[in-house]
Amino acid sequence: MITVGQSFEWAKRAGWYSFDLGYAVAADDAGNAYISGKYEKDASFGNARVTCAGNHDIYLAKYGPDGSFKWVRTAGGVSGDYAHAMDCDGAGNIYITGEIERTVKFGSVTLTGNGSNDVFVAKYNTNGDLIWAKKLGGSNKSDKGLG
Repeated sequence: MITVGQSFEWAKRAGWYSFDLGYAVAADDAGNAYISGKYEKDASFGNARVTCAGNHDIYLAKYGPDGSFKWVRTAGGVSGDYAHAMDCDGAGNIYITGEIERTVKFGSVTLTGNGSNDVFVAKYNTNGDLIWAKKLGGSNKSDKGLG
C-alpha cells in the first residue's frame, strides 16, 4: 500500500503455488485495502486457507490500514470464474465485477450462467457479508465485467 504522500507502507503475499492473480485493488475511506482476483487449487490469505471449487474461483480479501489481514471471501463453481474490477462506496461497501461460467455460489446466493461467460456484480459490506449478487448477459455470448 502506498499512501497519498507516496511513502511505502506495507506489502503482503497471498495465493499459493498455482496460477493466482490479483486483478483489482481498492481502498475505502477508513484506509482498509481490498484486493480481488482469481485463484486455482488452494490459496492462503493471512491465516486463512481457501480451496477452489473448480477451475478458477473468485476471491475478495480485506487488509487493515496497517496491512493486517481481516478476511477473505470466495465464490465459484466447477468452471472458470474471475473478478476483474472493484470499487468501494462512501458507506464502506465493496462492489466486485467479473465473469462467471455455469453455476457459481456466492455464499448462499447461486447464480446460473447461460453456458458461456456472463457478467456478475456482487456487493459486500465492510465485514465481508454478501449483500447481493447478480448475473447479466445473453445466451451463447462471452460477456465480462471489466470496470
